[in-house]
Amino acid sequence: MEEYQQLYRRARGFAAIGDLSPIYLWEENAAKRIYKVSPTAKIIIMLRDPVVRAHSYYLMHLRIGGESALSFKEALRRDSTRNKSSWFTSWQYVEAGLYSAQVRRYLDVFGRDQVLIRLFDDLAKDPERLFAGIARHIGVDPTLFGGADLSEAYNTFKAPRFALAYRIARSAPVKKLRQKVAA
Repeated sequence: MEEYQQLYRRARGFAAIGDLSPIYLWEENAAKRIYKVSPTAKIIIMLRDPVVRAHSYYLMHLRIGGESALSFKEALRRDSTRNKSSWFTSWQYVEAGLYSAQVRRYLDVFGRDQVLIRLFDDLAKDPERLFAGIARHIGVDPTLFGGADLSEAYNTFKAPRFALAYRIARSAPVKKLRQKVAA
């Protein structure tokens, strides 16, 4: 807990501070743990189309080298056979998009007044309106987002143009070779 709280050591004086991770929604005990530390926390849950979310997650893992399946279909097949006991033993392509029980945990622990549920598509359609609603939910002035440049998407993932070449270039033997050449 002390180590985690150190992440916020310079966050004094702000109207609101927070944390986000898709793991918090999926992990069964996260809502109770958050409540134990901060029972008045304002929770924001942003849901994405489960199929689009799974495919984007696959592309991210493919690009960063965590996925070796060259097709989404193959990745889904492989993931269905992995150990589901932890976020890190499986990519949870399908399971992470089964939102009902995940959302219910937060509603049960925090109550409807403390949980704001929005759709990821609203971010693209009307980001100003989305951020204004989030600001009201967390108790900050919605005009704070007025000057924000919301025109550019960040952290987007696309399939590598040459997936096999990309995978080979990111493989351990090639990385070792690059290190030797660079030395």
